[in-house]
Amino acid sequence: MNIEFKLPKAFICKGKSCIPQSFVLVKNITNQIILGVPFINDIFPLTHWDNNKIIGTWNDKPFILEFVTKPFTRMINDLTAKLLVSKTNQVSFIKQEINSIEVDHILQNPKLQEKIAILKNQMRPAWPPPPRRGRGGRSNSERGGHILAQQGNRTLTSFNVSHSTASSNGTSGIDTNHPMYKEFMDFMKSKKAVDNSPPSYSSVLIDDENIKVFDMNDKKEVILLLEESDLKWRNEPWQIMARYLDTVSYTATVYKYIMHYEMILSSTGCEFQHFYPANTKKVYNFSKLIIKRIIAPEEWGMSTLKEMDYIHPEQKVAVKYNYWDYMEGFNKVLLYENANRKHSWFIKICSNIFDRHVPNWFCKWWTLYGPSIKILPESYKKLYLEWVDISPKLIKLQEENIFFEGMSVMYFFMEFSIPWIMKWSVEVHNTSEGFPCLQRTVYTKFWSKLLQKRANYMARKLWT
Repeated sequence: MNIEFKLPKAFICKGKSCIPQSFVLVKNITNQIILGVPFINDIFPLTHWDNNKIIGTWNDKPFILEFVTKPFTRMINDLTAKLLVSKTNQVSFIKQEINSIEVDHILQNPKLQEKIAILKNQMRPAWPPPPRRGRGGRSNSERGGHILAQQGNRTLTSFNVSHSTASSNGTSGIDTNHPMYKEFMDFMKSKKAVDNSPPSYSSVLIDDENIKVFDMNDKKEVILLLEESDLKWRNEPWQIMARYLDTVSYTATVYKYIMHYEMILSSTGCEFQHFYPANTKKVYNFSKLIIKRIIAPEEWGMSTLKEMDYIHPEQKVAVKYNYWDYMEGFNKVLLYENANRKHSWFIKICSNIFDRHVPNWFCKWWTLYGPSIKILPESYKKLYLEWVDISPKLIKLQEENIFFEGMSVMYFFMEFSIPWIMKWSVEVHNTSEGFPCLQRTVYTKFWSKLLQKRANYMARKLWT
C-alpha cells in the first residue's frame, strides 16, 4: 500500500463530539474505509449495538455511529467456525443439564409429592390381573372370586365376603377387622343384588350417600366414547375413567390443573372455599362456589381473545387467559372428585346478577349443573308459581320471545339467591347414535338449612 500522506492530528467528529485520531492517505484503495481498532477502543464501553448503529462512550457522553451498510457475520477461518460450533454445543448441553436440575428440584416440592402419593394410592390395574394360584393349585377365578375392591396389594373378593367366618389370615390376605371389610359385610347383610351377583364398590358408595335424596338431571354430558373391549367394566365406570383420564386433581382430558381455572374465576368475580375431612387435609370433602359476577362477551373488550392475567400464588408469575378460558372455567372447576367419590359442591348465584344480561353459554351451563324446580320444598314451590306470573323480567323476556328450557327456574334461583348442593357421577350408556360412551350425570338437592327463614324473607320480598 503506497502511503502518500499522514495526518497525525486528525479528528473524528459526530455532532459536537470529536475524537483525536491518526490517519494515512493512500491511492487507489478498493475497499470501503472502516474504523480501526484503536478508534473502537476509544469509545469503550459500548452500551448498545444492533443492525443499524453502535453506541459507545466519549467523555462520559453517548457517541452514536450509524452503519453505512447492514453488518453481517463472517467466519474468519474454519478453526474459528469449529470453535464456535463446539462452544455452542457446550452451552446447549449446559442448558439441558440446568433444566434437568430444575425438574429434580420441582419434584421435591411437598405439594407435588403429595399429588404423586395420591396417584400411587389410586392406581389400579387397567386390566384384570392373571389368576393367581393359591394353595392346592386352585386360582381365585376357579373359586368364583369376583373382585369388589383393591387397596394396595390387598384384594377384597366376593369369595372373601361370602365366607364371613374366614380367618383374618385367610388365603386373600384380608383382615376381617379392617373397616373396609366390615363396610362390605354390613352392606352384604342389608342388601342382596337382584341378579344374585356381587355388588360393585361404586354401588356401595352410592348407597351409603343415600343418592335418593338428590334429583338426577335428565341431561347427560358425554365424556368419551368407549370401545367394545371397555364394556366388560360396564358396572365399574370409575375404573374406566381412571384408565383414560387424569383422576388425581380432577377428571378431565386437559393438562391444566383445577387451580388454574379457580384462579381465573376468582379474579373475575367468583369465590371458592374448600373443606377437608377431620382426619386429613389431603383431599376436599366438599367445596363452596359463590358466583358474584358473570361476564358477557361484550364486557370483555374488543375481542374474546383479549388476554388478562392473574398472579400464580406459588410461582409469583403472571398467567395469561382469554374469554374462552374464562367460559371453560365454569365447567372445569366442578370436575374435582376425591378418591372416595363423595365430594359435593355448595353453589350459589348472587342476586345482583339477576338484573344483568346473562350470556347464553351460562344458560347452557345451567341446564347441566343447575337444579330443577323439583328439589324445592313445598313452601318454595308455592312462591315460585306466584313469582312466574308477576316477575317483570320474566314477562319482558317472554314478550321478546326469549325462552329456553329451565329459564324461569334459573332466574328464580338468581333473584332470591337460592343455593343448592351438587354432585356428579359417571355411568356407561349409549349416545343417541348408538355408540357406547362414558357419560357424566349430575345430581342436585336443596340446601335444607335455608328452609324456613329464607322462605319467610322471600315471601316478603315477593309482595313488596
